[in-house]
Amino acid sequence: MTAPVLLNADPVENDIVNTNAETDLLSYTVPANTLGTTHALRVSISCDYFNNSGANRTFVLKIKYGSTTMYNDTSDSIAVLSSRRPVTIDFILFPKNATNSQGVVGMITLSGVGLATTGFGDLATDEVLVETPFVGANASEDSTTSLALKVTITHSLADPNISLRKVFSAIEKM
Repeated sequence: MTAPVLLNADPVENDIVNTNAETDLLSYTVPANTLGTTHALRVSISCDYFNNSGANRTFVLKIKYGSTTMYNDTSDSIAVLSSRRPVTIDFILFPKNATNSQGVVGMITLSGVGLATTGFGDLATDEVLVETPFVGANASEDSTTSLALKVTITHSLADPNISLRKVFSAIEKM
């Protein structure tokens, strides 16, 4: 058994704001033969979400590997709040005993509370808007070649008061 290896750590903020076009939240080229038949990628994305647009809004989250969209879903309606909410997107991309068959499983969490004493997210409440485990569709990509891994966001409205901002991401090979 081998320890996880950090392939990519990205502390550069990526703020998807004032657009309703599908936009990359995370984009990483998985090197050829990284998955093989026995390895997996663990992806962790820490974000925050802001909706002060005057009405409830949604966003679409997609996870893509190569040319395959493995997960595609629209969030529940997110109410207006004048502060940011914490968001986590965690998933594992894994081979299904072959270099040309992959799966994805994960969890998305969006807090309903914005403010802590310092930062975002309140440990004193159990209010969570979204806490969703998911299983994505299968892919049949040739992982013996370099392939793009992308997470995209599409807001329901282009508005300067709607933002989903990646603050940090990490990709580990397991």
